[in-house]
Amino acid sequence: MQLAHRASTSRREADRRSGTTGHSHEKAVEAHVILVIEDDESTRETTARILRLAGHAVVTASDGKEALSILERQRPTVIFCDLTMPLMDGWTFRRLQQQSPTLASIPFIVVSASLYSESEADVLDADVTLHKPVHLDDMVRCAQRYDSGPDGTDQR
Repeated sequence: MQLAHRASTSRREADRRSGTTGHSHEKAVEAHVILVIEDDESTRETTARILRLAGHAVVTASDGKEALSILERQRPTVIFCDLTMPLMDGWTFRRLQQQSPTLASIPFIVVSASLYSESEADVLDADVTLHKPVHLDDMVRCAQRYDSGPDGTDQR
């Protein structure tokens, strides 16, 4: 019993620090953080590291399903998303994001090698499309453009 209490106390403490309550029915916390959705671990971690070195806070997900779970607790300023992923691909994730009144306004940046035409990109209605391999400067510029405060100032 003491162990269970300690675990729940530590969960409440972690929730307090992160601004969440652990209950999915509560509103997601808005924060200046970038969500990177990428199934390839090396690419995901490298992207996160580059964005962090550029001064941004980053959370990562390995597929669309995990990303939706994150979005229940936290609302990022921008989403960088691969398209070809297991469990839930980027196409399905984007459709669900667009259907959600609370998530539709989050800028969506496609980062993929699997787009073959501009018409495919248009279907996604992405704010930006970055083709792999991505130039690091382009990725950092996109992050700086969308990860800013309400008055357009950089929040880093």
